[in-house]
Amino acid sequence: MRWRLISTRRARLTASRVSRLSLLVAVAARARGGAVVTPAKTRGRLGNQLFQYASCYAIAVSANATFAARGVLDANARFAARGNEVCRTHEGCCGCGGEIPTASASERLDAPVWWDGRRAATEVARVRAAVEADGTTRFACSGYRQSASFFANDPWLAAKVRDEFSRWSAATRARASELWSRHVLPAAAALGAQVGG
Repeated sequence: MRWRLISTRRARLTASRVSRLSLLVAVAARARGGAVVTPAKTRGRLGNQLFQYASCYAIAVSANATFAARGVLDANARFAARGNEVCRTHEGCCGCGGEIPTASASERLDAPVWWDGRRAATEVARVRAAVEADGTTRFACSGYRQSASFFANDPWLAAKVRDEFSRWSAATRARASELWSRHVLPAAAALGAQVGG
């Protein structure tokens, strides 16, 4: 009787472990997804690019898709020489530096209105459908998207985006500290002296 109880318990534990392992494998496979969202040619300088990246990254996260940003160049010849400023100024941020997966199909996500992110839910649904389908679809995410309404109305998503884009590169932090010490502190001291005098 005792051996039967031990055997039954072992069988249940094994089944439980297999079930949990299967669940983890399924979640991991789903996280890889059948869709990759990439920012299309960026527009403007760093501030504009950050909005576009944040919006497109939020769509990918919401749809459980991959986000990749390697090799994105500026659509405007005036800024093209500056290249991809987000990936240059942020360390390990939002798919920068990784390989963009090979896709069997491609679609576009165009934001018709730069300040209105209400259409993002429709875009998320399109990407999510591709995640759940066979093959890999690459979504070129374009548009100015100059509004936090694309990603800030969901507290969890807003925190995720904020955390992702808080990883400035060491070189950028060093340059910011240099500018602060060379320009901001002296100007503040001079202003303080004028006010105090």
